[in-house]
Amino acid sequence: MKKITLIGLLMLFITNIQVYSQTEFWSDNFEDTGSPSSGVRTPSNDFGLGNPSTMYFKRTTNNDVDLIFGNYTGQNGSSFWAGEDHDGVFGSGNAEQNITYSGIDISGKTEITFEGLFAANNISAAFENMTLGHSHSDYLIIEYSIDGGAYQSLLRFFSNNTTSSGTNNKTLAEDTNNDGVGDGALLTTNFTTFVKTISGTGTTLNLRVRCFTNAGNEEIAFDNFRLLEASCVIPTIVSNPANSYICVGGDTTFVVNANNATAYQWQEDSGSGFTDISNAGIYSGATTNTLSISGTNSNMSGYNYRCIIINGDSACYSISNSASLNLSNMITSGSKSDITCYGNADGAAAVSVSGGVTPYSYNWAPYGGTGSVATGLSAGVYTVTVTDNIGCTTSRNFFIMEPQELDASASSQINVSCYGESNGQATVSVTGGTTSYTFNWTGSPNGDGTDTVTGLPAGLITCYVTDANGCTDSVSFTITEPDMIDTTITQNSAQLTANQEGATYQWYQCPNTLLNGETNQSFEATEIGDYKVEITQGSCTETSACVTVSTLSVKPTEAISKFLMYPNPSSGSFHIQSALEGDFYVVNLLGQVVKTFDVEANIMKTIAVNDLQNGIYFVKHRITNQSQKLIIKN
Repeated sequence: MKKITLIGLLMLFITNIQVYSQTEFWSDNFEDTGSPSSGVRTPSNDFGLGNPSTMYFKRTTNNDVDLIFGNYTGQNGSSFWAGEDHDGVFGSGNAEQNITYSGIDISGKTEITFEGLFAANNISAAFENMTLGHSHSDYLIIEYSIDGGAYQSLLRFFSNNTTSSGTNNKTLAEDTNNDGVGDGALLTTNFTTFVKTISGTGTTLNLRVRCFTNAGNEEIAFDNFRLLEASCVIPTIVSNPANSYICVGGDTTFVVNANNATAYQWQEDSGSGFTDISNAGIYSGATTNTLSISGTNSNMSGYNYRCIIINGDSACYSISNSASLNLSNMITSGSKSDITCYGNADGAAAVSVSGGVTPYSYNWAPYGGTGSVATGLSAGVYTVTVTDNIGCTTSRNFFIMEPQELDASASSQINVSCYGESNGQATVSVTGGTTSYTFNWTGSPNGDGTDTVTGLPAGLITCYVTDANGCTDSVSFTITEPDMIDTTITQNSAQLTANQEGATYQWYQCPNTLLNGETNQSFEATEIGDYKVEITQGSCTETSACVTVSTLSVKPTEAISKFLMYPNPSSGSFHIQSALEGDFYVVNLLGQVVKTFDVEANIMKTIAVNDLQNGIYFVKHRITNQSQKLIIKN
């Protein structure tokens, strides 16, 4: 990862290794450019690029290096040794840099302890680890050699995980089991002391620091190396404190047992390192072998506790393993599925739990089983109680809802207007259920798939309504039609009578000559010919077949004065024949004469009307004032 700066603060803390009062016999605090207190310091390089440097391996101060997080803290004095992006400044293949200390006199010394301050960038997830799948491993390793023997690892730091963002991810941590993965204490930007015991005795000791960093933000530092020898009878730890698992708000104790112990001091690490505990608030027994905690709160989960066991002088001590406080503070989340259709029992609810001690057990009420998911639920309120592995409990309520009952009803209906036609209409109204709705009408009429269908013939039609959850209901319509109009005619010589009662009538001379004024149920022909009647009942109109009149009744003289016109309606011209000769004129609806002509008695005459606009006119005989309606459609 090039350029997110990482200098990590490495804290060397040996869990379950005795730390005791000792006497310093060698040191290098990096405050001067010269050698340490004895022996020789030989670095592979002591140089940086830039001011402040962005790529370096050198003795430095906070002001001389460009750090992503600002400054290191907790160093001894002002100067320390630091490194970042080694191959960027020293060239490819030089990612590992080192410092060798040679010729340190350890003659006659036993129980030698190494102590140093370490730090690294733990902010920007910068360090890689080949064991975890990266192309290489970044590391910081302290080694020693006695009397020219092979170097042995004393303290190793490797990246702890592959999470590519967040504090303390991809951060250097102590590799406690030498498998190349950081699994112990993390290095942070605050220098922290790490202590290790050097096994063996001899005359001359060599120390070596090896650092591998090949990218920006892979920032490491170390300071104040010391070698100490034993000078007291250290307490021997018989049993270390054990991890504690309790419910949040509960009480707990941590116990340590040791030989050669004259005093105790418990310490707490809430995330920023161990500090002494005093007998106050929730703590008691802070200076005994048993620390008591009363009334824990959720923020304390993950806190670590250890005990400093002292033998006489406070400088002669051992440190117990750290034990963690693990609080069960269960947090639940849930999801549910409501009832699909009114009256069903297909609801479901599921609970998810975090923060407790697994495994969890579940109990649903009033019913629902003992799993994390309850199914087959009716509408109502359900409570699940969750119990973790140490008996802590929490509960959560679920409200299972159901939709209003789906109801399809007839909203409106239009029946067929005339017998035999298909102009009926039906509309369904829907309430309840879950929108949106789908509509399926029998027979696939016009508008099928909507709430209204048209063009219906008389008969039964049903609409099936389905809502978004698949719930269904139906409603049926009976579309009616009026009775068939009777178009038969009763003939008595020249008298014709429509058999349909209660209608309006218009008689025609076949094929289509309207007989002006002949609007009664009965009509008497004055000329031999074919006749028909147009019958209207309500909005329905039917026309009879043509009936032939072959004999006429004796009529008054004025009756023969009638005249015949056809075709009517007329397009371009019409024919007229009158029993009386004389002048005729054409009158529009405004009473204006628009055309005149004369006719000889009983002689057919053709009259042109293509010069007149479409519309309704009247043709009148000037002398008798008889008239007939003329429709012009040019």
